[in-house]
Amino acid sequence: MNFVLAWFLILLIIILEVAITGFLAEKFKVRQIITRKLNHIFIGPTYILLWKLYPQDIDIKWKILISSIPFIFSIYYALIGLGIAKNEKLVQTISRKGDPKEFLYGPFYYGIIHTLLAIFFFQKRAAVFAVCALCFGDGSAELFGRLFGNKKLFWSPKKSYAGSFAMVVTTFLTSILILFLYDFSVTFLDLFKIVLVSIACSFVESLPYDNIDNISITSTAIIFATILF
Repeated sequence: MNFVLAWFLILLIIILEVAITGFLAEKFKVRQIITRKLNHIFIGPTYILLWKLYPQDIDIKWKILISSIPFIFSIYYALIGLGIAKNEKLVQTISRKGDPKEFLYGPFYYGIIHTLLAIFFFQKRAAVFAVCALCFGDGSAELFGRLFGNKKLFWSPKKSYAGSFAMVVTTFLTSILILFLYDFSVTFLDLFKIVLVSIACSFVESLPYDNIDNISITSTAIIFATILF
């Protein structure tokens, strides 16, 4: 496929995903926490799986082109957060409390992280672990924490054992799945290493600090992946 055409296809699919969650919120009154998490969980993995439209050894100029997709979203989110751009439907779909200023944190960092992953870790294991921990893992931690999180962590009263355990399991399983989709070989020793990456990311997510999860989880995944693999 033509590289520029592939870029437009990726952009269209990501826009479509965001639009679908907005449609669910508007037409079916799907709760904000669900639409927000649907975006958080699925956009990143969709984006890195669509990297397969390109060969692994492409020039840096094409990696920068691919990275421009999440960067465009980050700039738009920043404009919303600063009050320069207005999109009430998107605010109600993605934000936690309906405050546009939230876009300056989680959503903005989310896009920047995927921008950097595309440039520096294109089609590499580290990107897979980072996205699986950030998207599937962190997303499942909040959902399971809300549903089954009666017992809180002693070092972080807002986080639960159920949420942390769910993050470990989800990060582990989805990492294996996407590695297979990327045709990476996975040995028995690799499985043990992926468990370590998953535990490390879950622990970092459990720490009692606000608005830095996207950065801390991704950094942890990349550091451990670089050391272990």
